[in-house]
Amino acid sequence: MRKQRLKQIAYDPIPTLQTLVPRTGLDHTEALIVAEVQATALLKMVGVVQPPVPVLILAQHLDVECVHDPAAREIGYHQERGDSWCVGYGDLTPAGRDATVAHQLKLILDAAFDIDELYPPVAVMAPMLRRHHVAEYFAQCLTMPGAWVQQAWRRGERDGELLAERFGVSTASMMFRLRTLRLGEAAREL
Repeated sequence: MRKQRLKQIAYDPIPTLQTLVPRTGLDHTEALIVAEVQATALLKMVGVVQPPVPVLILAQHLDVECVHDPAAREIGYHQERGDSWCVGYGDLTPAGRDATVAHQLKLILDAAFDIDELYPPVAVMAPMLRRHHVAEYFAQCLTMPGAWVQQAWRRGERDGELLAERFGVSTASMMFRLRTLRLGEAAREL
């Protein structure tokens, strides 16, 4: 029997996801772990449990407006508009659009922090480069959650093109994700 809640819990999703950042001055590994935790939390907030991930719906949940803008180029942009955010994307293909929007969602989550403090320079990576690297990793974790990709792989789904189609991502993105997860032949290319 289900327990009934006495009251609804109201929350603002962006600050809630920002609270998952334990501190500033994250080293490379910590920054990637935080990005993956935030991506997983966002999927759970909306109740997404299988691919393909509806990135535009996730953006709506965060009160982020997404607009096609041919001038947005490959990585798009984000801008604050009063009490909300807007993401511009240039690629009209669902895979390209979703990758861009997911990348920009992480940049929005990081907007509350001083980037130089959150991502201090590491080796040859300046804070801005680290910021975009982490945003790209977040986008991969959001659109191709590691646990889901690994489950598909264990079920025998090992064709990169078919997996890409199932997850709604580009084949290149899926092959890269397979390599980062060290799955099969793709892992040997690392």
